[in-house]
Amino acid sequence: MSFNVIRQGAEPELPAGASCIGCNCHDFDACIGDNGQPCSWLAVDREQGAGVCSECPDYLEQFNQQYRQGGK
Repeated sequence: MSFNVIRQGAEPELPAGASCIGCNCHDFDACIGDNGQPCSWLAVDREQGAGVCSECPDYLEQFNQQYRQGGK
């Protein structure tokens, strides 16, 4: 059995947050779909802080053009 130890005073590194370009939900406030479940990422670029959630699939093409092909 192994344990990850965090040294006193050391801050754990968290991944950068991202917001959906369609509805503006984000990692810490997901939108809720018609099925009653929180959304998930269909595509996300954490360096740019942007993504497309499962409730906004119509924005995938825009995301791909803007964030995946060197746009922005």
